[in-house]
Amino acid sequence: MTSSSKSQSFAASANLVAFVCASISFVTMAIALCQIFTGHHPSISAFAVVVCTLPVTIICTVISLILFGVRQSKLALIAIAIFALQFLLGYIAMTILMHQ
Repeated sequence: MTSSSKSQSFAASANLVAFVCASISFVTMAIALCQIFTGHHPSISAFAVVVCTLPVTIICTVISLILFGVRQSKLALIAIAIFALQFLLGYIAMTILMHQ
């Protein structure tokens, strides 16, 4: 959508930041799920990581979509999909634990 090299590099950075935030949140959630399934109680920091990284990911994805469009913002869209996957895995884990 934009031809300026400055805006392209900014949008590429926004893509990368969105993906890194989502990856950090996913790893933290995976560690928390492992702690839950082994009988330990995860700390509140796992929730704090999700709360802190979700808004950053959404903002960076929106910036990317505005500057690049859907076709060139695939990394940011993958980041949003990672967050959706986290909530889906959390729901599945909760369902499994409630039936034990």
